[in-house]
Amino acid sequence: MKRHNRWLKGIAVFILMTWLLGGLQGEAATATVTVTQKGAAVSGGPGVSYRQYDIKIGSKKTVLKAVSVDLKTPGLRLAVALGGGQVGKTASLEALARSKNGIAAVNGTYFNSYSDFQPQGNLLVEGIPVHTGNTGTTALFTRTGELLMERLQSEVTGSINGSWDYRNNWYAWGLNHVYAEADASAVFTPARGLRTGTRSGKEVIVRQGRVVAISGPNSQIPADGFVIHFGPGSKAQAQFNKFRVGDRVQWRLNWHIGSKTGPILDWRQGAVGLGAGPLLVKNGRVVVNPQAEGITHWKQTQAAGPKSFVAILPGKVVLMGNISDATVYQLAAVLQKLGVRDAMALDGGASTGLYWQGKYLTRPGRLLSNALVVVRGSAWPAAQVKPGWEIAADLVKAGKFEEALQYDPQNPDAHYQLGLKLKAAGQLTEAARHLDEAFRLNPRNEEAINTLGWLYYSQRQYDLAIQAFQEEIRWFPQKANGYYGLGLCYAAWDVKDYAAARLNLNKAVALDPGGTVGAKARAALVSLPQ
Repeated sequence: MKRHNRWLKGIAVFILMTWLLGGLQGEAATATVTVTQKGAAVSGGPGVSYRQYDIKIGSKKTVLKAVSVDLKTPGLRLAVALGGGQVGKTASLEALARSKNGIAAVNGTYFNSYSDFQPQGNLLVEGIPVHTGNTGTTALFTRTGELLMERLQSEVTGSINGSWDYRNNWYAWGLNHVYAEADASAVFTPARGLRTGTRSGKEVIVRQGRVVAISGPNSQIPADGFVIHFGPGSKAQAQFNKFRVGDRVQWRLNWHIGSKTGPILDWRQGAVGLGAGPLLVKNGRVVVNPQAEGITHWKQTQAAGPKSFVAILPGKVVLMGNISDATVYQLAAVLQKLGVRDAMALDGGASTGLYWQGKYLTRPGRLLSNALVVVRGSAWPAAQVKPGWEIAADLVKAGKFEEALQYDPQNPDAHYQLGLKLKAAGQLTEAARHLDEAFRLNPRNEEAINTLGWLYYSQRQYDLAIQAFQEEIRWFPQKANGYYGLGLCYAAWDVKDYAAARLNLNKAVALDPGGTVGAKARAALVSLPQ
């Protein structure tokens, strides 16, 4: 009976909370919002000022505090500060502001405040991505003072020995984030700190673009490289098994707008950025839809309370601050009333904080992972240049192989695809050169060396064909293809080494007894002179 009563009470509480919280959303849509500035604006020097507003939403009264920043002002910019200068650490909002010599600061993205302090959103610090997250909205500030607000999905991919082909590429779930799932994978850079902080799985240590070691979890992160973590799950370990000490390894980050298949927003457009959400206002319209952004916790979707925000007004003026008590829907209505073009929510609750000229206007109830800081007297970070190898990888995808090699002469995929293209066009000498180079740069590409062997065979250049198939066997001793090719070379009229031909064809049959190559080798054996 007691258990039954507890169940009924639970249902009643759930229904009551659903009714109450649902009413908050409806109130934002129907209640009259009035915004009254309290007193005069307080100047923080050219381009920066602070204002306080008395807010009334229907019968509800609350207070909004906001710092406005005119990014057209010379020498005035924004920065993202990290607790302790790295991902996964915390500091007071004051310390975060002082670390950048900031005039003002507001708390930033959500983070695991009760456990490992990992942030949850995207973070771009001084033009460099230091953390990725796939929920919410990201605010990206450009070097020209523009503010872009988009829902971004992160895609981290990598190459081995310059090849982005599916047989050699790899992927990670994110950047500088420890995941609990067994099949997770992640890239860790020095922005994470000294070690990855992982507890299981295997890790690939890369220095100056080369794999220097394979280790267990919680590896030291080299200052001149990165670490790739793979969890203990079968999918993660299948990726891990692709790596060898000495391999050349690269990785790249793409931010897709809306979904993993959406258009790419090049992060190099941004100088600083952080992800939180939900998006509140877009082009002057209230557009709150937390669930569509993957934000599901009731504190972030429905509950009233203190909340921080960042917004952009016409004329490249940023507004950042917090409201003392509101739902995200009510906050959106207030910011729309203030005339913002775009706005999004930042972390709230005990994280809510606003720092202004050496003192707190709103003191957070906890240490923070990160903050958005107003900085005077320093230039925006220099633009990041897309490296040639990354441009080449994009060109290979577009089928522009010759152009790709202009940006990266050592791209093995471009050499391989160009070799195939030239072979089909009958330009066999040039095709052989590119196929040979493709295999030299990426000796895991069996198709490149096999195709080269058959190209030479078709031209009756058996000595070169034998060399190609022997090299294939050296790298792929458990594959039948090289033995079959070598067997036919030895059986050729110009060679007539039938003993060697029989030896290699029998090996091909043994390695592929029920397959196509084995069947062809078996037929070739039958045709050999006795």
